[in-house]
Amino acid sequence: YQRRVHGIKLYKESNMMSYHSAFNAVKSETVCGIPLLPLKTKIKGVAPTQFDETKMDSIDEAIKLFRVNVLFKNFEIKGDGDKLLIFLTVLIQRILEIISSNPAKAEADKNLAKFSMESIQSPGEAGFFMGGIVAKDRPEAENMRFREYLKQVKAETIRRILQLLYGTEVGILDMKYWLQFSKKKFMGLVMKQAQKVPNLPSISC
Repeated sequence: YQRRVHGIKLYKESNMMSYHSAFNAVKSETVCGIPLLPLKTKIKGVAPTQFDETKMDSIDEAIKLFRVNVLFKNFEIKGDGDKLLIFLTVLIQRILEIISSNPAKAEADKNLAKFSMESIQSPGEAGFFMGGIVAKDRPEAENMRFREYLKQVKAETIRRILQLLYGTEVGILDMKYWLQFSKKKFMGLVMKQAQKVPNLPSISC
């Protein structure tokens, strides 16, 4: 059973509603099984640029679906777009977890600047939370593009979450509502923290 809500497919599974990516239907180049989808961003990287600001990109979609999807322990992958949605959902939870440790704006900027510089693991590396989802044993050049793309995705997602939580139109109750999801573990997946992180300037939203 499925229907559409605001243009996004909504599936009913096991008496619960599960959102899947609208980008499953989009043909795109893939790197290690992750679609190289365009981003609305000024951050440099390998992602194609989406110039139409009025259209939703994969990060917009993940933020919109996050508060429902993060509650799921099981999630059927229906296409490559869902693989990127899984990465983004776990990423957003980790960003909220970092902010919740010290929600003061200056501290959030500093802590997330450090997090943005943490490297993305390759699919075959031990402990990578996407290891059972993405394609392994690919050429190193493809692994490198995979890491570069997801690092760019991470940096842009951090920027948007900071804007979402600390923008002038957001109130304290909105932030508290978002931060309550910081302890949820989508599919039981955890994005591990790097062992060592350099001291870096903060990211401004």
